[in-house]
Amino acid sequence: MKKISLLYSTIMLCFSTGILFGQSERNIIFMHGLGGSEKAWIKYDEYFNATRKANPIRFSYTEASGILGAMNDARTQMAGAVPASSYGQNIVIAHSQGGIVTRSIVKEFGASQSPFGGFITVGTPNLGAKVITSYKTGKISAYTQDATQQLLAGPSASFLNLLPSWVPNILNSQLSGVVENIIVAESGIDHSTTNDFYPGAPFLTALNNYNSNIPKVGIVSSETTPYSHWKTLTSYSLKKVTNLSLNQEDDNDLEQYMAKGQNFYTGIMLYYRLRATLAILPFKGVEYLRKANLWERGVKWFTNSEPKYAELIGNIETKLITIPQSSCAWPCSTLDCTMGYSGCSWQSTGGYSFYSTIVTPSDGIVPLAAQYLPGAIENFVLVGPNHAQQRNHEEITKIFNRLFDGDTGISNNQSINFFKVPKL
Repeated sequence: MKKISLLYSTIMLCFSTGILFGQSERNIIFMHGLGGSEKAWIKYDEYFNATRKANPIRFSYTEASGILGAMNDARTQMAGAVPASSYGQNIVIAHSQGGIVTRSIVKEFGASQSPFGGFITVGTPNLGAKVITSYKTGKISAYTQDATQQLLAGPSASFLNLLPSWVPNILNSQLSGVVENIIVAESGIDHSTTNDFYPGAPFLTALNNYNSNIPKVGIVSSETTPYSHWKTLTSYSLKKVTNLSLNQEDDNDLEQYMAKGQNFYTGIMLYYRLRATLAILPFKGVEYLRKANLWERGVKWFTNSEPKYAELIGNIETKLITIPQSSCAWPCSTLDCTMGYSGCSWQSTGGYSFYSTIVTPSDGIVPLAAQYLPGAIENFVLVGPNHAQQRNHEEITKIFNRLFDGDTGISNNQSINFFKVPKL
């Protein structure tokens, strides 16, 4: 009888242990961003599956019927992938637009009916994406047209000057159209979901006015270079993060190519300026100078491309700067005031003001300030990952591991412990 009891106890212990281990495995649900798919988070799916007691889940949701349509589709797929008993323990990791979709699920269904108990937004335009407004108002189209016009001006004068004038014009029109179509296709900015999260959109305003006690964390990031647009475009085109190994975040290809391009344009411009200076015949000097000026348009475009791009995504600010002026009160001299002699003091004589335009931090798509998650336990600010790299970058990996290890440095807040995921 004793042996039977021991055997029964052993079986029950093993059974109970199996249940406990099963319960300790956390469902991590990944949400992709605008124009993305279930492939977006594949690197972290593989990583967490190999290092954590986690069950990664990825899927694509519809973008054909606004955020509400995306929200309903995403919630249905989440609920179908996990048992209802696990809802409160499930974690969502959402990139970009996926964060808006995730927050919308909580707002529409409440914490108790959401298929997850907490979420992390990564690079989400929680305060709106200005680039959407720029697209809808035609500014992106104008940007591409200006780019092709300025960059083709010099080559047209030097290499196409024997052709009728309408040939370069058609070439410019066709090229700008191709560039714009590539931008639209790669970004998915024409999807109906973007009607709901441009800055000031009624849907987004209502979402930001809603708050819940569900555990939530924001991860926001900015590039370290003044040429964030080239680095972001590199990650979206030449080195897509889904094709790279985890943490292989080399994204400076286009930045290097563009620097070489600017040097090329500068060299030809200087060549024609030199020819103009040395020209014996006046009309030749005028012709060389005209060509130099046309190549200079390309040089200036390279220089100004980042500030112009910054206007499109909304990370440029115009600030009023005031420089006060003062003088030493008579009969004291300036030296008396500087030496601090008794009875001598500075008096204000006015000043002058001017406006200065500066480029503020961004991840190459969303300004840093717009990424902050309202009501978050913490918004972790990372330097380095561009908008595409937020799904495959060393700094993102570090912050995920800190969250899952409970090593965030945040004290007196038990909600942060919700994100603990045991290691294998």
